[in-house]
Amino acid sequence: MSEALPADVQTYIRKVRMALNALPETVRDDLIRELHSHLIDRLESGASASEAIAPFGSPEQYASSLYNAQQLSGALVSRRMSELIDALIRNLTSSISATIAGLLIFCIWVMTGVLCVVAIAKAAAPQHVGLWQSPTEFFIGVIDEPASATELLGFWIFPIAIIATIFAWLLTRMLALWGLQSAS
Repeated sequence: MSEALPADVQTYIRKVRMALNALPETVRDDLIRELHSHLIDRLESGASASEAIAPFGSPEQYASSLYNAQQLSGALVSRRMSELIDALIRNLTSSISATIAGLLIFCIWVMTGVLCVVAIAKAAAPQHVGLWQSPTEFFIGVIDEPASATELLGFWIFPIAIIATIFAWLLTRMLALWGLQSAS
């Protein structure tokens, strides 16, 4: 069937196929068959080879959009955290919801990371590390003069850090799903 296609169209399809090498062969073949069908439809409706190809952009751009769509679809179906985060990162610049979800996830993990670091430091220097309140400020971290403030959590910082990590993990999954579903 591709022998009947103009050389420019055959070259375009070949370049898209090569750019999709990272995808499984069956998926790649399905995508190429679909592209082939679209190009034949355009040619049969009277478009020249260059007019048939033009709406798809360069082979690399078109393959990239197909690859991203496949990654997004796979992430939403599998719901595995690593795939969700990878797809979310790939879509940060193309979707406002993915960008918002990414920023929220980043902030959540920064706060969780700080809490976990303070919890670990609490084990090393329990009198100087914790959640502190003085008459003028409220902060988490290390204090030079423990008598100048009241430590609020004590050793409760350990279970709170564990709960915060679990909560951050679950919230990350929910936000990634929301961001990707809104982007698709």
